[in-house]
Amino acid sequence: MLRVGGAGLPRTRNAEYPEYEEGLAMVHGLLEREIGEGWNTRAAEEAFYERHNAAVRRDAPPGRLVEWRATDGWEPLCTALGVPVPDEPFPNTNSRAEWSS
Repeated sequence: MLRVGGAGLPRTRNAEYPEYEEGLAMVHGLLEREIGEGWNTRAAEEAFYERHNAAVRRDAPPGRLVEWRATDGWEPLCTALGVPVPDEPFPNTNSRAEWSS
């Protein structure tokens, strides 16, 4: 499922990089098509997130959906997959802080 989280698209809003103008225009078009005309607002992002997750919950075969957050660690994923829990900490990369510039 998706996790947009409010200000989840700051990089796509960033106009500092004119060399990416064409790519950003394409991404903006995709976001407008998928999320809606107001894609760049927190309310639109959150509404899209909720609609998407509701559809996944509705359409997932019974017993096949694992509601999980990275903070839940290995155990729920490993249990759902029927595999042992690794003897190493769950990775912590791609943090919110890395994406909030």
